[in-house]
Amino acid sequence: MPSSNGNLLTLPLWVQSLNTIGSGLEKIGWQPVKLTSESICAAAQKKTGLADFGGPVFCQRLSEGLQAILASPHTNLSLLGQIGLRMELIRHAEIRLRTIHYHQQYPEIGRLRWERPIFITGLPRTGTTLLHKLLCQDPAVRVPYFWELLMPAPLSPTDTADNDPRIKLAQTRMRQARSLTNKYDHIHPLDALAPEECFFMMMAPNIISRAYVPDYVKKLHNRGMEIDYQWYFEQLQVMQWYNGHGRYVSKTPMHLFGLTELLALFPDAAIIQTHRRLDETIPSWLSLMSINHLLHEKRLAREDVARYWLFVWGETLERATAVRQQADASRFYDLRYTDLIADPIASVQAIYGHFGYNLTPEAESNMRRWLVEDRKKRPSTPHHYTLAQFGLTRQQIRDSFPTYIKKFAVKT
Repeated sequence: MPSSNGNLLTLPLWVQSLNTIGSGLEKIGWQPVKLTSESICAAAQKKTGLADFGGPVFCQRLSEGLQAILASPHTNLSLLGQIGLRMELIRHAEIRLRTIHYHQQYPEIGRLRWERPIFITGLPRTGTTLLHKLLCQDPAVRVPYFWELLMPAPLSPTDTADNDPRIKLAQTRMRQARSLTNKYDHIHPLDALAPEECFFMMMAPNIISRAYVPDYVKKLHNRGMEIDYQWYFEQLQVMQWYNGHGRYVSKTPMHLFGLTELLALFPDAAIIQTHRRLDETIPSWLSLMSINHLLHEKRLAREDVARYWLFVWGETLERATAVRQQADASRFYDLRYTDLIADPIASVQAIYGHFGYNLTPEAESNMRRWLVEDRKKRPSTPHHYTLAQFGLTRQQIRDSFPTYIKKFAVKT
C-alpha cells in the first residue's frame, strides 16, 4: 500500500511550505522547536506566573510521554507537528499549574464530590457523542463544554460564564484548526460552546493520539492510570467549584483505559458502554485519525495508522473487558449502536430506568427537540470509509478483539 494521504486530506499550501522549511532546517542540524520537558514546563510557568506542579511527577510523566514520541521509529514529526505537540503539552502543563494553584488557594475545592455521575465510554465511533449530547439536554445534568475542557481552571476566580476569556481562547483555537482543514466538521464537528469529551483535559490520551507509541501504551496499561485519574479528579473539582450544578456527565472512549480508576474514584458512578459492529467502527476511527496523523507527520502511511490503532484499541478493550468481569455488573449499562440510532429516546429511557434516574417530561422534550435540530445540522457530505481503504480484513479485526467480541457478541 502506498505511503500517502490519498484523498483523505490535502494540506493548505502555507502548511506544505512550512513543513518544507522545517525539513530544510533539520538537514542543516537546526531544530527550531524545543521539545524537552524542561522547556515546556518553563514555558507554562512563564505563561501562568505559577511555579508549583504539585511535585516532580507531572514533569516526569510529561518527559516520559515526549520521549516515547521522539524515540518511536515510526514517528516522523513535521514542523507543524512539532509546533502543535509543543503547544499541546504546554497547555497540559498550564492546566496542572492552575489546578494546583486553585486547590492551594481554596482548600474547600478538595472536599467537593459528585452524586451518581455518568461516564459514557466505548470504542470511538460507536455513538458515544450522540448519547452524550442527548443526555446533555437534561436540565438536571452538568456537562463540560469544549472551552472548559481546554482549560478546566479559570484564568481568574472572578471570571464568570458570561465573560470567561477561555471562551474566546477556544474559539480562536477552532479558527486555527479550520485553517488547516475542515475535514473534522464532516466526521466529528467541534463547537467551542458545546459539550465535548474529557479527552481534551487528559494528557496521556493526547500523547497516544499524536504519534505511534505502542510501548508507551503498554506502560500505561501495566502500571495503571491512578495518577492520571487523580489529576483528572482534581480538575473536575475545580470545574465544579467554579460552576457546579447537577449530575456530572462525562464521555470519552479513553475512559476504557481507566475503568479501574473510575470505579475507585467515583464509587457510585454509572458507566455506559456503547457497542457497534467492528467492521464499521474501526475504519471510521482510522479515517478520522488519518487526518490527525497527517497534521503531525511528514507523510501518512495508512498501514502504520491501521496497525497502531488496531493494537491500541485491541489491547485496551481486552483489559477493559477483564476489569468489567470483576466489577459489579449493576454499575454498567451496555448500549448497542443500532438500538441508539433506531430509537434514541427509548435508549435514554432504558438507561435512566437501569440506574434509577428520573427522566422528567422537560428533559425528554428537550431531547426530542435537539434530535430534530441535530438532523438539520448534519453535513451533506457523507463520511465514507472501508476496511479495504486501510488494508484490513475482517479476520484481522477478529484476531485483535477476541475476548471483547465473545463477551459482548459484537459483530465484525
